[in-house]
Amino acid sequence: MPTGLTDGTLIVDDIAAVGAEVQAALLRHTDRPLPRLRVIATLALPPARAVEEGWLRRDLFERLGGQTIEMPPLRERLEDIPALVEHFLDSFCRRRCGCIFGASEAALDALAGHDWPSNVRELRDVIHHAVTTGASGWIEPSDLPPPMFTEAPASTDGSEAPLPTLAEAEAILIRMALERAGGNKSLAAQMLGISRHKLYDRLRHSPESGRTDRPSEPDSRHE
Repeated sequence: MPTGLTDGTLIVDDIAAVGAEVQAALLRHTDRPLPRLRVIATLALPPARAVEEGWLRRDLFERLGGQTIEMPPLRERLEDIPALVEHFLDSFCRRRCGCIFGASEAALDALAGHDWPSNVRELRDVIHHAVTTGASGWIEPSDLPPPMFTEAPASTDGSEAPLPTLAEAEAILIRMALERAGGNKSLAAQMLGISRHKLYDRLRHSPESGRTDRPSEPDSRHE
């Protein structure tokens, strides 16, 4: 435990798993008011159960006090999986090389069919595995680690999930570049290796051009 801990935010991931020695040290360092220090601790178990079963010191739990936020397990909020996959892809790959477009519908269906006993941490590890071992620009069920996902779930008509068209893949790349450039079309064009004029032409002919949330017309503030 660092000394002089008086400022900032200290995040303790799964405080019940850090052991009695670290919990005692944390208790000592918070035995006086520290107005500029905020402690955020996570628990895999409900706090009362962690205290009752001896995983968490009761005096430390009472010392931390504050607000308790209960997060349902991932298996009870499967609708969050696509957004979490996007987040992990940004962290593992896109910000460095942009080599992964996303996860296919078949892969997302496979992810939604898993029970996720280790919650979001397990999903993060699965996506990292898929990014590391995947052979294409899309995460497919075959990229997910065995034995959890051994084959793609059968589709309703027995066919494989279709690949995106070239135009759809191009639209995804353009949208990613615009998001990364903060809406600056000149910078986005540089990222894509094309001229600004060609980017405008691609935007006009994009499969998403009919959407209400399509990129806006050139803004002089970004040029």
